[in-house]
Amino acid sequence: GRPLAERILGEFNVLLQERRKEYIVPSNTVPQYLAPQRRRESSRLETRAPKIMQIGKSKTQHFGEGEFRIDLEESVRDRDVFLIQSPYEPPQNDLETQFVLYRLAANVLEGIVFADALKSRGANSVALVSPYLPFARQDHTRQRESLTAATYAKLLRAAGLQSVITIEVHSKQHMMAYDAMSMGFENLRTGKLFIDEIAKEYGIDLDCDPPRASENLVIVSPDGGGVQRARYFAKRFGVDVAWGDKRRDYSQNSVVNDVQINGDVKGKDKVVVDDMVASGGSMCAVVKKLYEADGIPIALGATHPLLTGEAVDLFDKLYEEGKLRKFMTMDTIMRPLGFKDTHPWYDEISCAPMIARTLYQMNMSLPVSDVHED
Repeated sequence: GRPLAERILGEFNVLLQERRKEYIVPSNTVPQYLAPQRRRESSRLETRAPKIMQIGKSKTQHFGEGEFRIDLEESVRDRDVFLIQSPYEPPQNDLETQFVLYRLAANVLEGIVFADALKSRGANSVALVSPYLPFARQDHTRQRESLTAATYAKLLRAAGLQSVITIEVHSKQHMMAYDAMSMGFENLRTGKLFIDEIAKEYGIDLDCDPPRASENLVIVSPDGGGVQRARYFAKRFGVDVAWGDKRRDYSQNSVVNDVQINGDVKGKDKVVVDDMVASGGSMCAVVKKLYEADGIPIALGATHPLLTGEAVDLFDKLYEEGKLRKFMTMDTIMRPLGFKDTHPWYDEISCAPMIARTLYQMNMSLPVSDVHED
């Protein structure tokens, strides 16, 4: 979480400079404190920052059998703490791929222990900042399945967390688990960011009514469940919506047997929007079906680029075949340096400015909805 914490702090400082004339610190303001969770290797977190916000000093020690210990190297008493966490780390080689499931679980547990350490050492409040929230897809049960979203909320509350800040959680039902635990839950929306990115990609003037040069655009949802999201984008551009009807093989994970497209897409610039891309199988099936209509390359927009398994290879192939124009996404899942250079279809938007503005609004007791809502 340190790279993300440093980006957020940098954006926060820029925001303070831009608004320094209006920024009046109340007499009872408690200093803010960013406590990034360890990422990949233990390190001392030492970064200069204004008194109003700083990156905390901590150390994580790992033992041979897999246990770990969190050491806070400075006092957090009476401070409001934002715990920055990037729970999913994309594997960078075959060996890491074998242990990716265990790493996610280990990172989640480490975040819980970190939160408990902060609260037990006198922190005034602890909020989890997790741009990608794990277990968010497991928010309802079929027969005897576990309801992991609710279990995770219970664990966070037991560790002393009072609130969670995340980006584009998978479903509204997920928030109910946190409401049940009397926890604050800020679900930041990315629609405005992607609308600006799509407009830039296709040369659309959003200041016109209707937006100029958008007549040939169509917004596509990969399935019926995402039509509401697609309509949000389509309304802003003043264009039509199309959606995919997928026939899944439920005996295997993320396998789509066939896709039918509903709506007029022939001869149009097509942008498929979704909240996340995991294995990429469903999204690739939709892209191929849309490309069959007229041979025009397809653009994608999704907040969370999990890109598990062979997803990167699948998108590489689509790009080489001329079927994929661009994949617009965010750094809620942090990729290694140089990823963009080796995968030119990958276009990343930083989530740090949005999170920094959210922390600013919370610090000033201003509405967080101003950050991400139209």
